[in-house]
Amino acid sequence: MKNFTLEDMTKEELIKLFHRTHFYLPSQKDMRWIRWESMCEKSQALMDEAVKEQQLYSGKEGMASRAKWMKASNKFGEAMKLSDKADAFLEEIKG
Repeated sequence: MKNFTLEDMTKEELIKLFHRTHFYLPSQKDMRWIRWESMCEKSQALMDEAVKEQQLYSGKEGMASRAKWMKASNKFGEAMKLSDKADAFLEEIKG
């Protein structure tokens, strides 16, 4: 049988594991930093995805290509909003 990694476990399993193996709660500072890192990772992944999609349809003619490019552009805008939220959250953590 192969060894489990944390990545193999579901969210619920990870929570149970955490409760069983730790006698103390993590600090608020650690929890906030992890949240900030998660927000940054999600934002960057969404930006990368949007840029790849935009590159697929850049320079192509036709309304369908334009619509797909605009959809990718909107996705990039959503990623920027998430990035702004992460920046605001970081300022809150520092303060």
